[in-house]
Amino acid sequence: MPDTADVVVIGGGVIGTSIALALTQAGVKHVTLLEKSALASGASGRSSALVRMHYTNVEDARLAWASYPLFRDWTERIGGPSVFRRTAFVAVVGPED
Repeated sequence: MPDTADVVVIGGGVIGTSIALALTQAGVKHVTLLEKSALASGASGRSSALVRMHYTNVEDARLAWASYPLFRDWTERIGGPSVFRRTAFVAVVGPED
């Protein structure tokens, strides 16, 4: 591990790794990510990892749609294999909905 860093990110879950990625993409040269165990070994690794586009809140739907290209183009953007699989979604509603 290097002795110095421009930024140190603590936590290797989805938030910490996303921050480290964004910093490097923004041009920060020396980013160090610290994780006490393995990457995604906490709550992020136990998540159902559901990526969905159907939200009743307009802002949530916009954010979800804006993130879709990252998952779709994972290998080209990030490198390595992706486990993302596009599937369908069914919503069952009653007559009052």
